Amino acid sequence: MKVSNHQIELDLARVIGAVSVLLFHYTFRGYAASNYSVVDFPVLGEVFKYGYLAIYIFFMISGYTIVNSLRNKDALGFVYSRFMRLYPQYWIAVCLTVIVTVILGGDRFTVELKQFAVNLTMFNGFFGIHSIDGAYWFMHVMLKFYLLALLIILINGAKYYQVFAGLWLALSAVTYFFDIPKIGYFLIPEIAPFFVAGVIFYSAKEKGWDKFKVIMISFALAYSIHIVLSDTIKFTQKYNTDISNAMVALFVLMIYGFMLFISLRRKPAALPKQFILLGACTYPLYLIHQNIGYMLFNFLHGHINKYLSLVIIMLVVSALSFLIYSYLGPFVVKFLRKTIFRSRK
Repeated sequence: MKVSNHQIELDLARVIGAVSVLLFHYTFRGYAASNYSVVDFPVLGEVFKYGYLAIYIFFMISGYTIVNSLRNKDALGFVYSRFMRLYPQYWIAVCLTVIVTVILGGDRFTVELKQFAVNLTMFNGFFGIHSIDGAYWFMHVMLKFYLLALLIILINGAKYYQVFAGLWLALSAVTYFFDIPKIGYFLIPEIAPFFVAGVIFYSAKEKGWDKFKVIMISFALAYSIHIVLSDTIKFTQKYNTDISNAMVALFVLMIYGFMLFISLRRKPAALPKQFILLGACTYPLYLIHQNIGYMLFNFLHGHINKYLSLVIIMLVVSALSFLIYSYLGPFVVKFLRKTIFRSRK
């Protein structure tokens, strides 16, 4: 049974995850870290400070959806599809962030020409060049993930994807617990169990559960909880706040529980089709929401109620995300296909 790459439950998870991350940045991180935002939400911040955990949803979904790409693409096709899916919207987001930074950035947010140029490659993290928006760290991780996937395609190992997933999980655990940074840099051990869990949940959806998958998921779950709980120490020190370990562990369990539900469910969920569009819009939303949102908060501060500004800014970045996904991104894709990639459809 071939599993659809666009199960609507996954789109719902993307939307919930994106909103959680957005509210984490707007109600907590912006004010708590480096004074990015002058607007404080002491009550909402205490609730949505846990929203950073939602980023792990996207890593697990990425692991879940990568399997079809491994099997259905050659190396060139895989690179082409990833490029066309990621870069057009990313370029638009970078340019939009730079424009807003020049206009509203002030002393808090600045950008240099070299930084802008290197950021357009998406490889700036590999060269030690600061991202124009802090949220782009996610893309640095995803590039490593896609490079690992490309390696599997190049060695014609797609049919052994479960074996490679298990090997990745084991090597990542070794590099993480024995602190081997040079190898760990490429294996992303602090994220790997979520990617691997997604792959295994896909396999379970497609072929059913067996002892190997149960062992893999159990180890990935324990590994994931350990990583996230370890990160809470850094989190509390960085933001000078308290974090409930029980809440953190529960959140990870909920992510795994949701994906387990997906793997066991045989019938499509009866959810509105609009979630497919909303799920697709979460990519540009993630790219543009952070620094642009902070700058808008600072610009509106003192002029309107902060809760009204929160609603307005969320609507603005959501509308921009829809515009990027539905119109600007496709325009750039069409241009690239006509001018550069004429031979490939």
